[in-house]
Amino acid sequence: MDLIHGELEHFIMLEEEIMWQMFGRLMLLMSDIRSLGSTDWDDHKVTKTILRAFTPRDPTLATMIRRDSSFKTKTPNQLLGEILHQELVERDVAKSLSLRMNKNVALNASSSVMVESSPKDLKSKKEDSSDEGSTDEEITFAIRNYKKFLKKKAFKKNGDDRRKTSQRRCYKCKEVGHFIADYPHKKNKEMEEKRYKETSKDYKKKYQDQAHIGQE
Repeated sequence: MDLIHGELEHFIMLEEEIMWQMFGRLMLLMSDIRSLGSTDWDDHKVTKTILRAFTPRDPTLATMIRRDSSFKTKTPNQLLGEILHQELVERDVAKSLSLRMNKNVALNASSSVMVESSPKDLKSKKEDSSDEGSTDEEITFAIRNYKKFLKKKAFKKNGDDRRKTSQRRCYKCKEVGHFIADYPHKKNKEMEEKRYKETSKDYKKKYQDQAHIGQE
């Protein structure tokens, strides 16, 4: 019993052990000493032994658990579950960081390859850029020519309209080059009608004067 007791007092976690293995080895020793009738090793004492053995592996986590107000009431199984949970979380965090670092390394490597491209690759890229520039110039030239064509077509259409207008026949005199409003004989006709009215007016007045003289 003294031998087992001494082994428990100096119990440590071996370098190659994981948490499950250390916990199982400690439980075997606890079973042996209790079977010999020892009552010194209650759950709290076993919990302190587990945490003491685990401290070199993760001092920060061990300190956090020890400062927890419920530490004195924790059972060995509860302590084991808490430690395993924290180890799992830390493993996931480490995995995420590793993936991120690998991604950054890959990006840096890709950037380095682009910077260190051979002259042939750079020439190819320049040719591609030149081709793109030529294509843009061709498109611009085509658009400019199309606009000129539209302007020319519109000008021609206006000229045709004016030409058609000048070739329309006046439906009154059947001549081209004017509309009815600009009928060239209209003014002459109006003058004739005015002269006729004035003549008729003078004749009527003269006739009335003669008739009046005759009556006297």
